[in-house]
Amino acid sequence: MDSYQWSSDDQQLLVTTAASDDSTSLTADEGGQQERQDGTMTYACYCYDFVIEAVLMGALCLFGFAGNSVSTVCLWRDRSKSATPFILISLGVADTLFLATVFAVRVMPSIDTFALPLPWLQSAEPYLGKYVYPTAIVAETGTIYMIARYTLTA
Repeated sequence: MDSYQWSSDDQQLLVTTAASDDSTSLTADEGGQQERQDGTMTYACYCYDFVIEAVLMGALCLFGFAGNSVSTVCLWRDRSKSATPFILISLGVADTLFLATVFAVRVMPSIDTFALPLPWLQSAEPYLGKYVYPTAIVAETGTIYMIARYTLTA
């Protein structure tokens, strides 16, 4: 089980995993720098994970939702007889599905771990890995297929 501690010092350990409770070893790499081999997180790692996973990925997902929604509405009103609006709408839907799964699999657990406890998430996490992650892979594959198909036909 992980044990969490709050710290303002950059070198003090925040998370100690069960595997690293017995020993902490520092090894020197080729450049003479020492690195931790025990699976612990420092305060800097803690902040980096929160900023990248919760803040940046969350903002990208929200802006992606907004952009895909606006483009889908605009393209839906297009009355041209070409296949371009249909393909772009399909691409927007697949991209929105991918962003929703990224938000569920990466951003929400990061928010739960680092910022705001979400009590319902612990019971939902097995389902996120089993059902939502494969949905992300299918949406990503669909996006790649539509882009490849459109560039070959255009």
